[in-house]
Amino acid sequence: GEATSWTPLVQEAVATHKLKSIMAWRRKLRSESKKRQSPTELVLGFAQSSARVDDLETWLRVTKHRAVSRASGLELMAQNVSHLRSTDPATAMSRCRMIDRATRVLRRIESPFDSSRHVLADLDGCDSSTLGRAVEARRAYFLALVDILRAGVDDLLSSPPLPSGESLTGVWEVTVGGGG
Repeated sequence: GEATSWTPLVQEAVATHKLKSIMAWRRKLRSESKKRQSPTELVLGFAQSSARVDDLETWLRVTKHRAVSRASGLELMAQNVSHLRSTDPATAMSRCRMIDRATRVLRRIESPFDSSRHVLADLDGCDSSTLGRAVEARRAYFLALVDILRAGVDDLLSSPPLPSGESLTGVWEVTVGGGG
């Protein structure tokens, strides 16, 4: 009788203690680790937090603003890149400079070893249409870069052969204004 009536309460207390121990261990592990959290870890972190609704609403507004800003920036860059399709020599040089600069920037922000610097990072919680706009803008930007690269290669292939002793590397270095 009396022993069985306490059993559910004792089981609940033991389960609560185990859960608190596991959550404390995960908090400690997370604080020691610098990698991004999995969705499960994010949910557990939220469950442990004392987040208020207005804080969450602010976070969602900031995330949406971040996504809209990135999408707008990528859309502008894609438009600028797509205007560099002329066969005019000055435009061809601009294309080479654009490819060189884009390559340098993208290497820094899209490192496969650092997902926190990816152009689509930190957009968690954003609504699907805004996130979709950012993804589409990124895709359009890359397609515009591919078109410019293709146009540059087509220009090189359609131009007369290089004089003996010259290489495409030398042409590239002169065109982008560097080499070092």
